[in-house]
Amino acid sequence: MSAGTPGQEYKLKDPNSTWKDATLLTSGQFSGNQKWDLMVRWSRGALNNYVGTSTGGLGAEQPVHGPNKTWTHSVVMTTGQFTSDGLTNDLIIRWSDGETTLYQDTRMNSLGTERMIAPPA
Repeated sequence: MSAGTPGQEYKLKDPNSTWKDATLLTSGQFSGNQKWDLMVRWSRGALNNYVGTSTGGLGAEQPVHGPNKTWTHSVVMTTGQFTSDGLTNDLIIRWSDGETTLYQDTRMNSLGTERMIAPPA
């Protein structure tokens, strides 16, 4: 990839009806092994991690939590390295009421420590 041009496109999975319910996506190092994982929030509020996702395809599915009405109100999801563990595994969620929450040191099958960054509007 160079400035002003898109990178190589890779198909991670063949199209199917399940993925129409994928609402939010982010990548991070949630498995702790320096490889990249794909986090997916589904329309019913479930959160799954696909451990070891690469250009070769999706990694192994690892549920973080099942359908959850609260999580249907998440509108933005991103990941960064905001703590000292050296991994890009700090999940940030922006909620529909304006609250922004950090889940510090999120792992492949569990959310990290919850910290409110900005209160609801």
